[in-house]
Order: sequence, then structure tokens, then C-alpha cells
Amino acid sequence: MVAKRERRRRKDIALQRIERLFELAEEAAKEARMREGREREEMERRSDRYVLLARKISMRHRVRIPRHLKMWICKRCNAFLIPGRNARVRLRRGEYITITCLRCGAEKRRPYKAPSPPSPRRQQSTERAGKAEKKRKEFNAP
Repeated sequence: MVAKRERRRRKDIALQRIERLFELAEEAAKEARMREGREREEMERRSDRYVLLARKISMRHRVRIPRHLKMWICKRCNAFLIPGRNARVRLRRGEYITITCLRCGAEKRRPYKAPSPPSPRRQQSTERAGKAEKKRKEFNAP
């Protein structure tokens, strides 16, 4: 019982550290945008280093990096992907999002579905449910 609790606590701490490292990577990337030359390169390397540390923590403690964060890591070169600077984001045929790393050329695909209109069947069933609810209220009214 104690061992399970301890493991869970360690995983929670690891996840918090991963999230904090991503925050730091984002801040470093924003700072790099304002700098030029050598300082800019240093800040970009720092953001990549934060991502690498987050990946190492996730592997060591067997914790998954949350999907919304994992989306912005290049698997091939461990770069922190910033759309427009070192990553290209495209929507393909309404089926998936393609994120291309401009450093190494690796591509990631994320499926998504465009919202579809409600089916006529579902609309009919909700109308029937609404009518039944109305009748029930009328019946129970004093």
C-alpha cells in the first residue's frame, strides 16, 4: 500500500517537472525571438535542452508526456517546435494536421475530425425525448 502511494507520488512529481520544463522551454523560445545572433542561438539551444530533460524524466519514471505538450517535440532532433519559426503546420484534406520540423524535416501527423452536422436520426430522437419530458412534467404537475 505504501509502495503504491510512493510510486504515485513520484509519478506526480515527475509530471509536474515535465510541465515546468515545457513552460521554461516556451519562455526561452519567446526570449530567443527578441534576441539576435549568438544570444538567440543560445536561447534556442536552452529550450531544446529543456525538452530533452523532460523526455529523459518521462522515460526514467515511465510517465507519458501529455498529448498537448508532446505535439510540440520533434522526435528525430528533440527540438522544441515553434510554428512559423522552426515548424510548419498544415491541415491536410480535413483529416489530419501535419507538423514538419524545419531543422531535420521530420513530419508528425495528428488526426482530427472537422465537425459534422448532426444526423437527422439524432435530431428526431432528441425531439422525441423532449416531448416525453414535457408529457411527464404535465402528468406530475399538481
